[in-house]
Amino acid sequence: MFTIIGALSLWKLLGVYAFAVGYTAGAWAQFAIVWFAARSGLDTAAAPGSAIHWREILAKPSFFVVYAAGLGLNITFTRAYATHAGPGVAAALDYCMRGVGVPLAILVNPISNSLLPEIARLRSLFRVRDAFRLIDRTTALAALAAVGGCAFALIFRQPAISLFFQHGKFTAESTRMVSAVFLGLGPSLVGWSLIEIDSRSLFALDRPWPPVIAAWIPLLFNVSLTLWMHSYSPQLVGVGASLGLLAGFAVLFVTGHAQRRRWVEQG
Repeated sequence: MFTIIGALSLWKLLGVYAFAVGYTAGAWAQFAIVWFAARSGLDTAAAPGSAIHWREILAKPSFFVVYAAGLGLNITFTRAYATHAGPGVAAALDYCMRGVGVPLAILVNPISNSLLPEIARLRSLFRVRDAFRLIDRTTALAALAAVGGCAFALIFRQPAISLFFQHGKFTAESTRMVSAVFLGLGPSLVGWSLIEIDSRSLFALDRPWPPVIAAWIPLLFNVSLTLWMHSYSPQLVGVGASLGLLAGFAVLFVTGHAQRRRWVEQG
């Protein structure tokens, strides 16, 4: 909403920077809303003091940084490889990332914002088994939504891309190129959304190592498969990223279930 408002109201004054101003304002507004919602019902007057060592303060965010870097580099490598296939393929990949990023945000962020506080609450009550049941149900629901949405997007990718982007210098040939690249990159929505939901849930349970390890599997898988295929075909440019994310989720899922009994006993 803020991006749209910023673009419409500040375009004459700032030009393309109006998008950046609107997006930044929206991000801070979202942060303020979450900050207020998370603290409005807290009663800290009678809470005991807590002495947290600075090492612990730095260690916990470092897991998120390493985790995010692994997932981010997976797409960064694909983008870098696409430049070797030509500027048209690289530009098409950027458009495809918009087609993946928006549904990813719509699917992951609302689930995470409602799921993670509940998981943390169950952990604080030593109801770890109930937390895992909640994670399983949420993952199953997200999987159905992601697979259904991905299948719909792949089937109707060409008319959708034409409707949203085919204006001005974005011609019918551009639509065909973006449609071809999306065929390989589109399925990344499934693996990416599931690995995000499972990883964030395990972070809430204070089990950071499996998500961190799983986040780097897509990059390793992507690099290995892409260099092995060594294909500049638009349909295959994003296949490594998509399959890598699915492989990362599979490893995280298997690891989480293999360690679940031990984690429940420790909890």
